[in-house]
Amino acid sequence: MRPAYLVAALGLAACTEPAIEMAVVLPSATATQGFDLSCVGAVAVRVIGNDIGDASRQADELADCVDLTTPPSTFGDVQRAIHGRFAFALPRSGLAGVQLSGFKGSCSDRVGSHEAVFFGGAPRGGSDTMTIPLIPNISCDRAKAYDVTVVDLVALTSTHECDSPIDVSTVFAGDLHPRLLGDRMPRMELEHGVSAVNALDGTGRVQSYAATASSRSCIAIGDRGVVSGGVSCVNAAAPTLCGDPGELEVAALPLSLTAASRDAALIAQYGEPVFGAVWEPSLIGADHAISGATVELADPSQGTVVYVQRGTGTLDPIASARATGTDGLFIAYLRGEPTSLIVKAPGHVQETLQVASSPDWPSTVLAVLATQ
Repeated sequence: MRPAYLVAALGLAACTEPAIEMAVVLPSATATQGFDLSCVGAVAVRVIGNDIGDASRQADELADCVDLTTPPSTFGDVQRAIHGRFAFALPRSGLAGVQLSGFKGSCSDRVGSHEAVFFGGAPRGGSDTMTIPLIPNISCDRAKAYDVTVVDLVALTSTHECDSPIDVSTVFAGDLHPRLLGDRMPRMELEHGVSAVNALDGTGRVQSYAATASSRSCIAIGDRGVVSGGVSCVNAAAPTLCGDPGELEVAALPLSLTAASRDAALIAQYGEPVFGAVWEPSLIGADHAISGATVELADPSQGTVVYVQRGTGTLDPIASARATGTDGLFIAYLRGEPTSLIVKAPGHVQETLQVASSPDWPSTVLAVLATQ
C-alpha cells in the first residue's frame, strides 16, 4: 500500500538542509477487521531527539496534538484528518525518531497520557522520508472495569499476611506497547491510562479494556506510591493470593529495592526486568512462597531468568540456582514485548502468565500456584 503523507515538512536542521518528510502506512484490512476507531478524538505526534534526558534534565522532544472534527470509521479517515497538519523543527540534539498515537478524548484533556487506540513509530533512517506504520492497539468497544488488589511483596514475604500495610498509592489503568524506535531507544513504553483511583485500603476499581488487538502490546494495571509500586500485564484468569476470585493483583516493591537490584549488564544484553515471586495460597494458616519453583520463558530467545533472594536493600542472585529459593523470588530480563512465563513447581498446577517490561515503571508479576 502506498504511504500517505502525514507531515509535509518535519523541519529543517539548518536553512540549507532539505526537509524530512514523514508518511504513515495504513494497516491491512485483515488487521483492522472488527476494530472500532469511533472513540478516537485526537492524534498526537512526538519528535524525539538523540538526547533522552536523565533525572536532572528533560528529554529533547517536541510534541503537537490535533483534535479530529468527526470520529473516524477507518484508518483512511484518520490519514485524511491529519494530512498536512503537523510540522516541526528538528530537535537540538538531532532526530532519533518519531512516535504517533490516536486516543479517546481531546488534546486539552488535563491528564498525563491516554491509552493508545492506535500507535506508530519509526527511527530516523538515512533517507529524507520516514514511514510510520500504524498499529491497531485497543478497540474502542472493548471497555472493561477491573477490581484491583495491591500486594506489598516485601511485607508479604516477611509476615506471610495479606493485610500487611502498604504505601499510600494510586491504582491506575494503562497499556504497554512498543515504541518502534529501533534498538538505540528503549523498546517498550508504559502509557498511564485515564482511569486512576486512590488505593487507601490497597484496593481500587479502574476502567480499562479487555484486551489489545496486537500481541505486541498488553493491557496493564499498575500501582504508584510514594516509595513503592509496580505494573503488570493483565492476566484475567490467573489465581489470586490476596484478592477475591476475579480480581487482579499488582505486586508492589520499594522503588529503592528495584533500582538497586537491576543488573546493568543483563539489561544491556536483553532488556528491562520484571520482578516476580511464586506463592502458594493456604487454606489453613498463612500463605507462603514456593521454594523449588521454575520460571521459564515460552520463547527462550526473549530473555533470561535469574533466581534471587532478599539481601540488604537489594535482591541478590542465588549462585547456580535453577529454581526459586525460600523467598520464591526471581527477576526476568526481557527484550521488551509481551511474552509468556511458564511457572511450575512439583505438586502444583502450572501457570502461564503474560509479562512485559519498560523503563517507565517497575514491572512485576505475582505467580500463584494452586496445589494439585
